[in-house]
Amino acid sequence: MAYRRIGPIETLNEAWRARVDLWVLCRGCGHARRVKPGHLVVDRGDLSLAKLQSRFKCRRCNAQRAAIVLHDEAGPGR
Repeated sequence: MAYRRIGPIETLNEAWRARVDLWVLCRGCGHARRVKPGHLVVDRGDLSLAKLQSRFKCRRCNAQRAAIVLHDEAGPGR
């Protein structure tokens, strides 16, 4: 049985513990990519999602206009 968090997810560590992935969407060109919060916790520490959102830069158009969306569908190995 998967652990389900009740309440808002506001940090990378909370997203990792709730076993949700993140979609990072560019509001400039629409480019999207799926990110594992566990990888980001190791690289950047436990940031708030709002702070993380302000730091992302699009690989396609180089704009710094990211939006972060939680992706909570359980996949294989979860």
